[in-house]
This record gives sequence, C-alpha cells and structure tokens, in this order.
Amino acid sequence: MSLNRIPGMREQVHTASPESRRFSSSSVGVRWLAAAVALLALGAGYEWLPGFHDFVNRTASYLATGDFHALKLFILSFGWWAPLVSAGLMIFQTLVAPLPAFILSIANAMAFGVFYGFLLSVGSALAAAFLAFYLSRWLGRPFVERWMKGLPIDSLIERYGAWGVLLLRLFPVVSFDFVSFAVGLTVMRPAAFGLATFLGMMPATLAYSLLGESIESANRWSFIGGFFLFGLLVVFSLVMRRSGVVKR
Repeated sequence: MSLNRIPGMREQVHTASPESRRFSSSSVGVRWLAAAVALLALGAGYEWLPGFHDFVNRTASYLATGDFHALKLFILSFGWWAPLVSAGLMIFQTLVAPLPAFILSIANAMAFGVFYGFLLSVGSALAAAFLAFYLSRWLGRPFVERWMKGLPIDSLIERYGAWGVLLLRLFPVVSFDFVSFAVGLTVMRPAAFGLATFLGMMPATLAYSLLGESIESANRWSFIGGFFLFGLLVVFSLVMRRSGVVKR
C-alpha cells in the first residue's frame, strides 16, 4: 500500500511565500515581550503562591524520579478533577522538558485503568504536542529567520514530510517534545503534524498503558503485552537505523 494514499498525509508541506515568511522587527519584539511577561507571571506565582510552588515541585519530582505510585496518588487526590489535572501535567512536562512523558502515561493507566488511561494519555499528549508546535512556530521561527539564512530542517520535512514525523514518534528513544518543537519551526501543516503524531504515538502509549496496568494489578498478560509491544518498537527503530532510512 502506498503511503501517500492515506488522506491528509500526501500534501503535508506547503511552500511559504516570501511575504508570509517575512516578520517585522516590531512583530518579533511583541512576541518575545509576551513570552517574557508570561514567564515572569509564572515565576511570580511560583515564588509567592505556596500552593502553586508545591504543585510544581511535587510534579517535577515525581516525573524526574519515575515514582509511578506517588504520581498516581497525587493525580487521584484531586477527585473529579483528576483527568484534567493529568492533562495539565502532560502540558507542564512539555514546557519544562526534558521531564519524561512516559512516566505520566504509566501513572494514568495505574489511576484510571488501561483503557481510560490510554485515551487520556493520547488526548493530553496530542494537545501538548500541538502546544509545543504552535509555541515553537509563534516564537521560534521569527527569531531563527532573523539570524539564519534558511532552515535545514525545512528541507528534511519537504523530503520526508509527515511520514518522517510518524517514524520519529514510533522510536521510543526519541524525545516526543523535541520533535514537536522542531517541526513547529518548519512549514508543515498542522493537520498533517497532528495526524502523524496521533498515529505514531499510539503504539508506544499503548505499551506504557499496558505496563502501567500490570504494575497496578500485577496482571502478567498486560506486562507481557506491554513488554512485547515496546520490544517491537525498539527492534523497529534498530532496523530503520541499520537500513539507512534513519541516520544519526
């Protein structure tokens, strides 16, 4: 089956006109000023709001140390708000990368079960990916275009398109957030980025969800399924690298 036959994956890149790629100094200044104000507001909240300070510190600690059980209990402590808090944590780890997102996917399965945890992880990760994509496009590209003559990553996207994003999503060792930020600096269409991200993230997210469910319930079949699926992704990554499809 030809890869280009899937709707939405064929015309994944458009060529930006000189007019659309030209950013005035005032526009760039306003964008960076807005980002600076937002960062100052977050910093002030972290410094002067004890509840927000504790929330950020605990979240960062759980994600950094891989404490699945503590993260699960932390999420469930918010009661009915727990799914929204989990989605917020996914966005939080995107903005303060390189905190690992797979820890949250495992914790979601432990807290909500493999099915609902999987759906929550996929939905929140997709939202976080779009946030990184648009944030990078809004702030990054104008800045880069002012100081660089051309963007090499554009040529890569023009050559491989959304399929390159999908392949990168299938590699468990490639940073999910880095791909989102990097592609935001290209001219790839948001719809193609979203479709490639959605399809590419599903196998790894399912593997993490199965592993999380096995940790919570000691279900050996969930462990076998998650471990087997994760192993397939690792083997696939190695085959793609050795075949020359993906280069260092």
